[in-house]
Amino acid sequence: MEHDKEKKKKYHKEYYESHKEDWKKAMLKRYGWTPESVEAARVAQNNTCAICKKVFSQQRGHWLCPDHKHGQPPKPRRLLCNTCNTAIGLLMDSPGLCEAAAEYLRAWGE
Repeated sequence: MEHDKEKKKKYHKEYYESHKEDWKKAMLKRYGWTPESVEAARVAQNNTCAICKKVFSQQRGHWLCPDHKHGQPPKPRRLLCNTCNTAIGLLMDSPGLCEAAAEYLRAWGE
């Protein structure tokens, strides 16, 4: 039984590796992006996050995230690092909540 698990795991890994580009394109399309629009935005943003301005780098944990406005159809916004993308997502893409969080941090001398 353990042998079957390993065999299945190997199959899925190989399948993903051989279809990685198709998967990326499908995910980008789902959010209103194309590989070309991501590359154009990356160049326009000097390979940096639109919020924190840190350089995108997988080694440093600043992965590139194509941000989008939720809705039908989704509308591409800018490229964010995974940290900033997660932060605005947790704040429900609400400018009011983001401003309230900033005010809170300023009040505590952050």
